[in-house]
Amino acid sequence: MRQFTLSTENGTLLGFLVLTADSDDEPQSGHAMIQPHEASLPPDAAAPARTLAALAGQLLAWQAQGEGIALYDAAGSPAADIRQQYLRLGGHTLLLTDLEGNL
Repeated sequence: MRQFTLSTENGTLLGFLVLTADSDDEPQSGHAMIQPHEASLPPDAAAPARTLAALAGQLLAWQAQGEGIALYDAAGSPAADIRQQYLRLGGHTLLLTDLEGNL
């Protein structure tokens, strides 16, 4: 299991992402959950927060794809992708910070 914070590029915390793998030996796919952060947000963070909230509560699927990860919504449609330390969804780019070892 991997846990990440999701924030805007200026550092506003928008939520959390948890990825679980189908296989610990060679993680190539699995499931993901997004939990929005419950706090008042500055106006520039409202649009990405709404986009993120639309995926909250769904059991998402993830699959390794090239050098990144593709996330799919509950209906199996592409929802977002992860490249390096960024999550891109709905035209927004969010910074991922790995919480492993930081708790």
